[in-house]
Amino acid sequence: MDTWELDLSGAPAWVPVPTSGSSPPGGYGMASVYEPVRDRMIIFGGSTSDAYLGAHNDVWALDLHPVTPNWHKLAPASTLPRGRRTMASIYDPLRDRVVLFGGYDATSDNLSSFLNDTWELSFRGSLQWTQLAPAGSVPVGRDAMSAAYDPVGDRMVVYGGWSGATMLGDTWFLNWGGQGQASSVTPSSSADPGTARVQWGVRNATGPYGAVYRSADGGPWTSIATVQSDASGDVTFEDKAVTSGHRYGYLLAVPSELGCDFTGQVFVDVPEVTAVNPSSAVAFALDGARPNPVVSRFTVSFALPSAAPARLDLLDIAGRLILSREVGSLGAGPHVVEMGRPRDVHAGLYLLRLAQAGRSLTKRLLISGAL
Repeated sequence: MDTWELDLSGAPAWVPVPTSGSSPPGGYGMASVYEPVRDRMIIFGGSTSDAYLGAHNDVWALDLHPVTPNWHKLAPASTLPRGRRTMASIYDPLRDRVVLFGGYDATSDNLSSFLNDTWELSFRGSLQWTQLAPAGSVPVGRDAMSAAYDPVGDRMVVYGGWSGATMLGDTWFLNWGGQGQASSVTPSSSADPGTARVQWGVRNATGPYGAVYRSADGGPWTSIATVQSDASGDVTFEDKAVTSGHRYGYLLAVPSELGCDFTGQVFVDVPEVTAVNPSSAVAFALDGARPNPVVSRFTVSFALPSAAPARLDLLDIAGRLILSREVGSLGAGPHVVEMGRPRDVHAGLYLLRLAQAGRSLTKRLLISGAL
């Protein structure tokens, strides 16, 4: 059973995700939702063999906040939903729960195997399944439908699917009638040559994890980091991948009862270096890669004493060149550059080498997982 992520920070690219813990068996047709409060993916049900019939009702969680995401099986209390696959599922942020509708129980070819029941898996208190009994008309049993949570209307929206006899094109709403609250974010910032610092005071978020987006000199917004709020709800971010004399915009994406809020926009002007005297000349230095071990993208921190030609190389342990980047054009001073892992590089120990004007520095780099 493999796990993948679609990296959207640049050109979209699929990247395998190394995981730890006992993983669920390989399968298909499971429900999958992101649960922001605990920063994890929840999956339920699905089929685990090539046979047409057969489905299960297991619940698994992939915790995403460790350096290596961790799988573990959950054990909800009370009566469990019938095993099924290709059901509709959403996360309800107002009530901290997963809601499931319908699916195919994979016990027969009969229409009765196409379900129209509704269940919730509540994360408040003890983990527990409860079958819901919505009022009003109920959609016919189906599987393979689309579903989404509408945070403005506080409702689950279901479209289409397969009834076992007909492809459906109807749309249904499961309304709860609540009213969500957006997050409240207050930004502040400071800067000195080579560093921009931003702090956000965050209130009413539904989870502690967020993402930082940056725009350089009015350019497009790009995700550059994931962050976690402290006990008081504040998020602090320090950006060293900036150039003196340029302007940078920052946004914070945080989960709320109304979905993902992109908020807290602030602009930071990074000042120029006003004077450099010989006693404060920048030393030739290579700090290394972060994170280390590397899974996909990583940054390298280094300093150049001049704008002379310089290269940053990735070598295997035998000294063979894997990747090279010209960095002398960045000029004198400290720098942080982002590098992408080549797709044909296998897990193992590698070397980072910074070379300029006949001098070189080397740091070790561990690449984890296989592409």
